[in-house]
Amino acid sequence: MFESKSRPEPEMKQQLADEIGLEPRQVAIWFQNRRARLKTKQVEKDFKCKGTLLTEARLSGMHAESNKSFNFQQLQKLKNQHVKQHGNSDLRHQSESSQYGRFEDMGTDSE
Repeated sequence: MFESKSRPEPEMKQQLADEIGLEPRQVAIWFQNRRARLKTKQVEKDFKCKGTLLTEARLSGMHAESNKSFNFQQLQKLKNQHVKQHGNSDLRHQSESSQYGRFEDMGTDSE
């Protein structure tokens, strides 16, 4: 009965009350409680679904963070190898020339 009509009309409540030997108000309260339980279960289900999505997003974010730190570690390693091979001054010189190159490029674009 509840699956087909969760909010029965007063006549239907009276008929059900007569059939099972209860007051119509008791039948109305039963339907009210049933709707509340159904709503609570739906909210729990939605929350679990959202919780699962949130957990997956967090795990994905953690994976992305670990990739960032891994990339940073790779860059540090390459920098250290470069310093060992060419010395620290060569690295600074390349960095400065690339900065000036950017400024020069900006100047030529605006002409």
